Amino acid sequence: MAPEVTGPIIALHVVDNQQIKKGDKLFTIDPVPFQLEVNQRQAQIEEQTALVKVAQEELTTARAALDAATSAHTYAVEQQARYAVLAARRQRTARRARPRQQRAASRHGAR
Repeated sequence: MAPEVTGPIIALHVVDNQQIKKGDKLFTIDPVPFQLEVNQRQAQIEEQTALVKVAQEELTTARAALDAATSAHTYAVEQQARYAVLAARRQRTARRARPRQQRAASRHGAR
């Protein structure tokens, strides 16, 4: 006969030469070391669960920051495109205006 676990026996439930049958309790092994192990594992589970929650919150925050940065980037690209169009128009207008200005200046200077 051998127990499935090892540990200090804290109670013996039979005496010498006592008749026993299958299922009779023969002895009690101290449960304290096993309970301590269970408590320690439970504490580790709770700690890891808390870390997962923090990581999920950080992920949510990072996703929100990414969304904000993406929106800002999109806005900046759109603004840059608008400014490029305006700058091109201004250059065309300035090129058209130069000959007119030069003709007007020559007319005023010729008088």
